[in-house]
Amino acid sequence: MSITTLLSESRDRRSVQRAHRAEHRALVRELSAYRTPNDRLEIEVIAGRSEDPAAAEVLDILDQLSMDREVQFAALRLSA
Repeated sequence: MSITTLLSESRDRRSVQRAHRAEHRALVRELSAYRTPNDRLEIEVIAGRSEDPAAAEVLDILDQLSMDREVQFAALRLSA
């Protein structure tokens, strides 16, 4: 395999990774807008019924957002 081919493949992989990270950040921003328990429950139910692999990513993001909010709330309580 030539060095040109290796460099091209490496650039392609990095490009795909950058695109995936950008899509992931956009999804996190979109899901963070759903703050009420009812909003979250609705998304969880929909994602839980889906067989799409992206549904697992949505559930993981929701869990992370929930933990982040709990940490922020705990920090506010401690500082008060």
